[in-house]
Amino acid sequence: MAQFHLQIHITGRCNCRCKHCYIAPNASELSADDVERILKQYERLINRIRKEEKEVLPFVYITGGEPFLHRQIHEIFALIRIYSDRFTFRIMTNGTVLGKELMEDFNSLSIPCLQVSIDGNEKTHDFIRGEGNFKRVLEGLDTMYANGISTRVSFTAHKMNYMQFPEVAEICRQHHVGVLWSDRYVPCQDNQVLSPLNPMETKEYVEILETEKRNSINHEVSLAIKNIRALQFLASGEYPYHCSAGIRALAVDEKGEVYPCRKFALSCGNVFENDLEEIYYNSDVLRRLRAERIPQACKGCRHRKLCQGGSRCAALATYGNYMREDPGCWLCDREQA
Repeated sequence: MAQFHLQIHITGRCNCRCKHCYIAPNASELSADDVERILKQYERLINRIRKEEKEVLPFVYITGGEPFLHRQIHEIFALIRIYSDRFTFRIMTNGTVLGKELMEDFNSLSIPCLQVSIDGNEKTHDFIRGEGNFKRVLEGLDTMYANGISTRVSFTAHKMNYMQFPEVAEICRQHHVGVLWSDRYVPCQDNQVLSPLNPMETKEYVEILETEKRNSINHEVSLAIKNIRALQFLASGEYPYHCSAGIRALAVDEKGEVYPCRKFALSCGNVFENDLEEIYYNSDVLRRLRAERIPQACKGCRHRKLCQGGSRCAALATYGNYMREDPGCWLCDREQA
């Protein structure tokens, strides 16, 4: 069954200042009433998709900023309880603000896991996220494990850290992480510190992911490594990934702005001005993303009909044109672009 993913950034508040973050820290928050309003809009959108197109499995990702710093987080937990029979919920946190009361309340929810981020070894991670953050994240993982909470780890790959993915896999095994997945860094704001991978580095990166995934199968400590993002199929040999931004994915930020995905720096509307259903079906950007258009540089590629050009947000960040080819692809004929 096809999935539909809605990411809700409930707050701009955060206790970290990560160098690769696509959100400028701010004091804006969606109230619990705002979140419920968005969930109701999402339910109407899902019902229309089911009626007009096909059955879908709706997911909701609660994130920030740091979601656990939200002033009404326990009220939002109550909403999750109400809507858990309609949506599958996930929470994405930096893992550094997990108190006893918070964990007890979280454990009462029907959420199978929490997701945190690790960006390399301790030196690299702390350079990106702040001194001492690495140890706090590991303490957070241990707290989750002690409270019976399953964990996922996200690794964002760029020039500085992509070779460290095997180290991160071993760290995950040592701290009882269930799933490790990765995607590439997309420069959504002015950032002179971190750099995205070039095509040859991207090729090496996806090969590292695949090698580590195969090595993990026979490892004595269980860790599922997921390599199902844009271009990763070129190393795994699995079914080609088609970017779902604006097709089966949307994001709403802490001010109500709607994006195809949060790394796609182009707003398509605002949920306080128009219903999410109206935005999804009428936005020119979203309609164009849902049209099957193959970038010129991909015309000769045998994967073109399924891949359809790779990551749209990476193309937008690199070229200013989200309908161009993925800048990380090493198979593209860019002379034809």
